[in-house]
Amino acid sequence: MTLNRIIVRPGGVGDSLLLAPALTVLRREFPGLRTALAGYPERLAPLLQANLADALIPLEAWLNHPEGLPDRDTSGENSCLCSSIPPRIDSFFPQKPAWLEGTASEALFHLHPILPEGGNSTHVAEYLAHCLGLSPPIRCTSPLESLLPFDRERQESHRIWIHPGAGGKNKRWPLDFFLQIAGKAVQNHFSVVFLAGEAEEDLLPGLQRSGLEVMTPSNLSEMAGLFLRQDWFLGNDSGITHLAALCGLKTFAIFGPGDPVLWSPWGKDVTVIHGEASAWPSVQAVWEGICVNRP
Repeated sequence: MTLNRIIVRPGGVGDSLLLAPALTVLRREFPGLRTALAGYPERLAPLLQANLADALIPLEAWLNHPEGLPDRDTSGENSCLCSSIPPRIDSFFPQKPAWLEGTASEALFHLHPILPEGGNSTHVAEYLAHCLGLSPPIRCTSPLESLLPFDRERQESHRIWIHPGAGGKNKRWPLDFFLQIAGKAVQNHFSVVFLAGEAEEDLLPGLQRSGLEVMTPSNLSEMAGLFLRQDWFLGNDSGITHLAALCGLKTFAIFGPGDPVLWSPWGKDVTVIHGEASAWPSVQAVWEGICVNRP
């Protein structure tokens, strides 16, 4: 595979998945380009699975082992970097690989700030597209909807997934509040399923005591495979909430200290619920936000 574009974007799940809108534009505007993503493969995997990229490169290989990149020729050199038309490289990682110096691609290396700077209020997905030289992505779209299964029967009741975790504990709405919402949802004939992963191990005892169903998928692709198009999702400002929105679920995102202008989930049906002055919203405010959207 000869690559035309390499995008370096290590970071959390949300940082990685918010490349999806820009990659959708890239596929549309340049359908023949071959694109690799460098970063953390387990977080970028849904983008490859959704056919928004052609290869994944582990960050360590990118920084230290250029021979680990796709397509080495018999001389041991990396053909994607030594071809007559070298790839453009857009990096959102501050370290430039030393091995890049002197290659044809060095002139096509573009280093970008990880996030918008100087009080810029551009959404992160739009910022990434701008840095990549692309048209602005369409806001009400779900670039990862293709990850949802097609052959599952529609369930009779509304199902709402609840993910009470987040990478930063300061982004977590209290677990007790989520449990109160779950109780109200069950009383109103919702089917409630909690999601938890390694980052939520500390929450598992409280979730298990609730008596409600708890699922612990091992990776993002497995998680996306659980969702159905008619499912709803409630979560914090977290990577899993971004995944649900990008897959097209009706998504309710709870924000406290985070900035929804920059980080609101990207999808076709997203409701952001936040309190005043970066305070957490009340249980009643979140429940009302959900009820307003119920048919």
